[in-house]
Amino acid sequence: MQGPLWSQPETDHLVELTGDLPWPLLVQRYNQWARANGYPQRNSNALTIKAIRVGAARIPVGRWITLAQIHPLLGISHNCPARWIRSWPDILQPFQPNDDTNGRIYIRRDNLRRFARLHPEQFGGIPMSNLIMLIEDERLAEWIAETYPTRPPGLEQCRKPPRPVRCVETGQTFPSIQAAAAAVFVTKYAISVALKRGSRSAGFHWQDAGQEVAA
Repeated sequence: MQGPLWSQPETDHLVELTGDLPWPLLVQRYNQWARANGYPQRNSNALTIKAIRVGAARIPVGRWITLAQIHPLLGISHNCPARWIRSWPDILQPFQPNDDTNGRIYIRRDNLRRFARLHPEQFGGIPMSNLIMLIEDERLAEWIAETYPTRPPGLEQCRKPPRPVRCVETGQTFPSIQAAAAAVFVTKYAISVALKRGSRSAGFHWQDAGQEVAA
């Protein structure tokens, strides 16, 4: 059965909340607002459908970020952010909703900034631009990048090994996605998407060449 029609204020408020909160918290926050303003309550499924219809993001990109978003953003091993949580849960204060079937773990960016101030060595060797995107503090990111230009001893295992790739059409192999992207004047993300989907980037198809290089 279809629920009550959406008004423009309801839609506007949903869009305002999306992309900034973990979804279970968004559902709670939206319904608190709805009760206070005399609008009908909406369950998670109704809010999800509406968010999809208006093109709003369900994964937070503002005050919260998922654990799975951190390691590709920083270019480090996926094991590192997970180890941070195990070692410093009191600082990072991870949030994992019980009803999230995907098992997502969320962290507030202000907790990440605090962690970066207390343990800057954990971010050694990471480009300043990547740090800015994560902690959203340019001065702190600049200080970390200058103070820890390389990974400190004992933390090398956190560095994500380069992923060699090969251009199908030319047969040329590049030592990393970044090198391939620079050679054809596109972003690393564009090459990564092409690898994942088997599509073209810069007019070429790309393949993982890791096994070839190892051989």
